[in-house]
Amino acid sequence: MVRPSKIDQLPPAVREEIGRLRRDGLTIDDILARLRGMVPAEQQPSRAGLGRHIQKVDVLAGRIKAAEAMADRLMGEMGNGGEVKLARMNALMLSNALFELQSGVEEGEAVALEPKDAKVLSEVLRNVAMAQKANADYVQKTNEIRAEERLALEAEMKAKLDAIPTKKGVTPETLAEIRAALGIV
Repeated sequence: MVRPSKIDQLPPAVREEIGRLRRDGLTIDDILARLRGMVPAEQQPSRAGLGRHIQKVDVLAGRIKAAEAMADRLMGEMGNGGEVKLARMNALMLSNALFELQSGVEEGEAVALEPKDAKVLSEVLRNVAMAQKANADYVQKTNEIRAEERLALEAEMKAKLDAIPTKKGVTPETLAEIRAALGIV
């Protein structure tokens, strides 16, 4: 088992501050200088330890950005509507779990998939695929309902417009202009 680093042992607020300082573009030395005023000397990480932490966070951030970009590309092919948020969330959660597994391997941890773990992973993959299919079916059905509703509304508007000429003061030209403005032929 890997021993937690000094940074992992810091309070969450201090770890968040390290992340914020890094996002603001501060160097490792600048961050260390700020930490001197925030934590006792015995809790302060070494320069090398802070460097390893920042490098690890940068690698994980890069992986997450890559997963989000991949999900965006995939979702772009499926549609950008709010209906696909569930599928995107499931895909990102699965990607994150696989990245964590891969990260453990890269850090030298012994990671082995036992048969039951492989079965669980395959079930998760199947469930994600089923959720994505159900989501796509929902989007298709919603679009069909919207098209039917649009056609019904257009038919209702056309019927109302057809009744207008019987009233006084409406010329066929005015009626044609109204129909054109509403997109009804």
